[in-house]
Amino acid sequence: MRPTQPRYQFTWDVQKVISLLESWWPLDGIPLQQLTWRLTMLLALAAGQRVQTLSAISLTNPRWQEGTGCQIIFTELLKTPQPGVAPLVLSFPDFPEQPRVCVPTTIRRYLRETQGLRKGK
Repeated sequence: MRPTQPRYQFTWDVQKVISLLESWWPLDGIPLQQLTWRLTMLLALAAGQRVQTLSAISLTNPRWQEGTGCQIIFTELLKTPQPGVAPLVLSFPDFPEQPRVCVPTTIRRYLRETQGLRKGK
């Protein structure tokens, strides 16, 4: 009697955002604010997690795997996991064929750029 309806009324074109992020290349030529926006959006697109999860990412969390990318392990309590479940781990592989949208490349650059701004870390 009532046909199923789509869950969302509209969707947005991710390619527009990716095109903008690709235009912010090379990474050494963009200001820190743009680098921060770029990293935030790449993490949001690649991880597909809640904002609370993204805000729980710490600079001490990335674990680098030589030649394969990085993993981010969450040590802080998040809203979605249930008690007794292993902590959330996000894996971001290296994309050498598409460095303009590579999350680990952007994380590495961000860590280098902000090294002098972090105290005691």
